[in-house]
Amino acid sequence: MRVVSALLLLVATGACSLAGGPLSARGRQTVVRPVSGKPVSGELVAASRDSVWLLTSDRLLGFSAQEVSDIAVRRLEFGGRYVMTWMATAGLAMGIGLAKACDSYNHIQGEERISCGSKFVGPVVVFLLGGAVMAGAQNARSRYRFGPLEIEQARRFARFPQGLPDTLRITPLPPPAGNR
Repeated sequence: MRVVSALLLLVATGACSLAGGPLSARGRQTVVRPVSGKPVSGELVAASRDSVWLLTSDRLLGFSAQEVSDIAVRRLEFGGRYVMTWMATAGLAMGIGLAKACDSYNHIQGEERISCGSKFVGPVVVFLLGGAVMAGAQNARSRYRFGPLEIEQARRFARFPQGLPDTLRITPLPPPAGNR
């Protein structure tokens, strides 16, 4: 049993100390909410004081600062769903472990003195409730929001933080969002 515990401890601490993956040369996923029209999501290509450029699945879109209500830049690769998945997994593992331990204790004693069902349900409920709180906080942390006057601050998350290259500036800004 000590060997298994030591191996689990090594795996857990090793996973915590792994280096992150390579940095991406692409911009962060971003949602632009125009003053009028539907939100548009895609890769943040460039941002400046007066415009935002977004690469969707099929085209490059430009928005002037006057057209933008706000933009939300994805900060982290995992959000609330990720947290809930891991908390549910941990709750199930803890519940199964406690129920098995309770059952083996009952088996050793030779009689059914303790109901082991609550040993499964308790940790699952606690982990899910705690996960719901943490998932809400993680969703709030996972995005940066910038208003129309703060667009320039989103430059650091763009593929081209220095601005849109001249080779891509061959087309003017598209018409307002309502006409797309």
